[in-house]
Amino acid sequence: MQATSQHPTLHAPRSRGETAALDRMLRNSLASFPFDLQTRLVDARTVQDVYEIGVAMLARIPGTVGIRIFQRNDRGELIVVHAWHSPLAKSSGVSNEDLGQVVHKRWIETHGVGRSLHEFARPFADPQHPAWLMVPMLFGDELIGAIALERR
Repeated sequence: MQATSQHPTLHAPRSRGETAALDRMLRNSLASFPFDLQTRLVDARTVQDVYEIGVAMLARIPGTVGIRIFQRNDRGELIVVHAWHSPLAKSSGVSNEDLGQVVHKRWIETHGVGRSLHEFARPFADPQHPAWLMVPMLFGDELIGAIALERR
């Protein structure tokens, strides 16, 4: 079909080869994500730079509409030290305190009989807040913070 100013151009559906190539490209770009992040973090001069670079990289992951970075304070509470929300998405009704409590509760449960830090260290979604992917941050055996990603 010929495009005119009144009609949009119709594109032919992608072939299987084109779709497979696109899938490989996306998988490869996500597979290299940790290395890309590490390469960019080399340029960070301050903790604030680390937060901004990390958030900018995480915001590039398709479907990510919000990011909150938590750090433990002197009382052991998880507090938000950096946040980003897409201007194109409706703001989440989940508070920083709610998300911090989700991680803290899981941290406490991890110390039960038969539980391990390896269980805790994996990213997880809480049933009460399924749109949020929680990524605990550990230094050795110590919880130092978490990253929360809101996904659509």
